[in-house]
Amino acid sequence: DTKNRPTLAQTFMDNSTGGVFTVAVNHLKSKGSACDGDPDLGDGAGNCNLTRKAAAEALVDWLASDPTNSGDADFLIIGDLNSYDKEDPIDAIRAGADDTLGTDDDYTDMAYALLGEDAYSYVFDGQIGYLDYALASSSLVAQITGVTDWHINADEPDLIDYDTSFKQAAQDAIYAPDAYRSSDHDPVIIGMNLLHYDFSGFFKPVDNLPAVNKDKAGSSIPVKFSLNGDQGLDIFFGSYPKFQQMTCDFTTADGLEQTDTAGGSTLTYDPLLDQYVYVWKTDNSWSSTCGQLVVILKDGSVHLLNFSFK
Repeated sequence: DTKNRPTLAQTFMDNSTGGVFTVAVNHLKSKGSACDGDPDLGDGAGNCNLTRKAAAEALVDWLASDPTNSGDADFLIIGDLNSYDKEDPIDAIRAGADDTLGTDDDYTDMAYALLGEDAYSYVFDGQIGYLDYALASSSLVAQITGVTDWHINADEPDLIDYDTSFKQAAQDAIYAPDAYRSSDHDPVIIGMNLLHYDFSGFFKPVDNLPAVNKDKAGSSIPVKFSLNGDQGLDIFFGSYPKFQQMTCDFTTADGLEQTDTAGGSTLTYDPLLDQYVYVWKTDNSWSSTCGQLVVILKDGSVHLLNFSFK
């Protein structure tokens, strides 16, 4: 829309580990702005709450589509969301995108998770809170090492800041070109230790995208790949791999939630071949359907295989 500022997303690679993540920076419509049809309802959220919520929902849907083609589920949402941590837009981000879009894409408010209720980056009329966020996707949470608010602005009087619009010359003279009161918000500092596996692609008997593997529903399929050495058996993120039923042109999900397949399958490592073998137990009920095996590793990398079942 024309109210919230456009989100900017950029994928980065850690030069030391090869780990990949995508950061999306935002500035949602302020509480004091005028939004036609979206007024202050007196609930504490201020003006434009529905506008911000709609932007939050659009944001997580957009990120779930992997807009930078990173092939990685590690997303970090930052910026001034003009919403406190119990308000509707933040709840919408934490809930994530529609499950039919693919991965487990709910988000964790890392400031709350690591700093608790006393976290703040903003002071308004003597009351503290935070509008500035580090919201991490599920696969990225374990790779976040710390979050802090650098208190160089919110606690400082605006008398010393850069805005000289209504100040006397003697007040202007107090300004110093240092870090303090360079904004009315405190910066959020986020530490990360990114994980990276050197994924080989899949080996026979399965074929990599865009090929469609044709198999009998109910069969056990050996899915083989290498991570350039033994990385242990705890390599999958969450309850992945999962099977996502798709239309047979593989353009859209068919509306069903992903099926957790890890419980009926096994993972082993062959040191002689340097291969992981995930024996995937398919289900008889998948006969005459198509879908994707979604493999997400702990480094956030997403790997897909197409299947058509007889």
